[in-house]
Amino acid sequence: MALEAILEEPTPVEKAAARAVDAGSKGLELLVSTGVNAAYAANPLRDIKNFASSAYHLLTDKWSWKDYKAELKKGKFLGKGNLANVLFTTGIVASGMYPGLLAMRAGLGAGAYLGKRALTMECAKNHVAGFLDRNKKRASWLGKYLLGVSRDKTESYLDKNTVNNEFNRMKNDRYYREKWLPTILDSAIAAKGYAGLIGLKWLAGAVGKTGNNLKEASDGWLAQKVGGLAGGVGDFTKNISSDTLSALVFAAGAGQMYETGAINKVFNGEYYEDAKDKFNYFVDGNSVQDVKHYFSSGKYKDDAAVAVTGTADSVAKFLKEKFQSAAETAHEAAKDPVAAVINPEEKYAVICAGYDIEHSSLGEPCERFVAEQCHVYKDLLDMGYKPENIKVLMPEGLDVVHSDSHFPGGFQELKHAYADSSYCHEATEANLESVLREMSTKVDGNDTFVFYLGSHGNSSYNFDDGEFRKNSYVGLSNGKEVMHDHELCDYVKDIDGEKEFYFIDACYSSGFAEEGAKQDGIWVAACTKDQPALMHQNGDSFASELVETLKQNGGIDNDTTYEQVKACSKDTIDKFRKTWEKYKHSFNPIVWIYAKDQTPVVAAPGQQDFIKKARRYVV
Repeated sequence: MALEAILEEPTPVEKAAARAVDAGSKGLELLVSTGVNAAYAANPLRDIKNFASSAYHLLTDKWSWKDYKAELKKGKFLGKGNLANVLFTTGIVASGMYPGLLAMRAGLGAGAYLGKRALTMECAKNHVAGFLDRNKKRASWLGKYLLGVSRDKTESYLDKNTVNNEFNRMKNDRYYREKWLPTILDSAIAAKGYAGLIGLKWLAGAVGKTGNNLKEASDGWLAQKVGGLAGGVGDFTKNISSDTLSALVFAAGAGQMYETGAINKVFNGEYYEDAKDKFNYFVDGNSVQDVKHYFSSGKYKDDAAVAVTGTADSVAKFLKEKFQSAAETAHEAAKDPVAAVINPEEKYAVICAGYDIEHSSLGEPCERFVAEQCHVYKDLLDMGYKPENIKVLMPEGLDVVHSDSHFPGGFQELKHAYADSSYCHEATEANLESVLREMSTKVDGNDTFVFYLGSHGNSSYNFDDGEFRKNSYVGLSNGKEVMHDHELCDYVKDIDGEKEFYFIDACYSSGFAEEGAKQDGIWVAACTKDQPALMHQNGDSFASELVETLKQNGGIDNDTTYEQVKACSKDTIDKFRKTWEKYKHSFNPIVWIYAKDQTPVVAAPGQQDFIKKARRYVV
């Protein structure tokens, strides 16, 4: 056996070969990814699309002096941005700078991507995160006494987990392109001779953002005033710098066309004649003859050899320079990590539609939850939640009985959400747990998280912690599963957002709010553990209308407080009475009439409120 083991053990040569193959595959992957990101940074199709869109809106949108004055107050003397984009693109092409700009974008895109890969390596990432974590208390004292920023917020930004989460996000190429690509494009323009304006635009934008953040984060009156003033001046300067850049680039392009006589050629017909000659060259077959001669003479072999040799030399030189640059970038980031950490506020959500496990004989047992999901998903989009940050689940997917017209506005948006194949949309308890666990790796101390669950629920007594306790549960997975309040709380316990909101719209649901308030977040249940709750087939429910009310009162984000949720819940009850009266005369068999009270519950750690009761009709 020992001899067999020795014979099966790879030889040093085989091990070296395996390591070489692994290194080669990783190197090839890096080279391909670098090339892709270089092409993405250049991407002339993006410029064409933006130019066409801006030109279209410039020609079709109605102009008003009132709207222009509003933009002018922000520093946008060229209006909303369509004219600025058309002028800039026209000028950069006319001046002859565009090919060089594309090449420079590609080079900067490749270099930045390699720097990103080096910075997100475990050694560099852990060094930066550890340094910030060790010094977060000192930084929080400085932030508190110099700027008036909450110590807790500063420490949460510099926490090791928060920093590591940001670095992990940077590993995602899509995230990198969204956050870093605009900087790369600006860098290329700066290198073409407009560094002063680009620098002013960056500086003003940074001042504006810092000022606005200081105003929101500070508790001190003076710091808020200073932050508001800095934010306004910074944003104004950024906008006027951007429009000035567009005007100057257009002027340079127009001047270049005038000096070269291009403008005269346009008007005297020379360009037309030149285009006609090129067209005839292809139509008459001369181009085909030239191509045949090129290959039959063997000239293509010489050109190919020159191209391969030149490309190999360029790639070797490029990789040598960029790997060295990436290493230097990682080293500098380790020495000055504060400048390398960017942690913007994000909004995440999970919307889960459940199943009516008790009244399925009265109609489609989940379609009204789809309709409710339409309302909530559309409201979240309106409040600035990105589609890629919203996960949606439901028992039967979109294989519904009724046509699209059966559902309220927002159904088409919801269909796009269900087209995302990166996760399973079936609302089983295992899938819901998986999505929520994934959210715990994305949501950090600077983010907002919303969980919305619409289903039919009930309550039961269970022996828990040595005593009988009445808890709430809801139906999932086509009626095959139920999820109890304490199980949901376990699935979300590792989500650590700055603000978390949990909406449970189901009968007998207050157990979820009571359990959830033991850990974190603001929890809303549609009713107590002894009451049914109204939901109509068209998706109208207390919680869905509460989300709509919160949207109308500033949205759901890190600035939304417990008192605001409670106040909006009271307003929603008042508005919801009209809905109940409407359903009183409904002939839909799903709507049953009960003369009982629905009492929504709002809860958070150390707080719990029963919203005023009202007579109503329930599902």
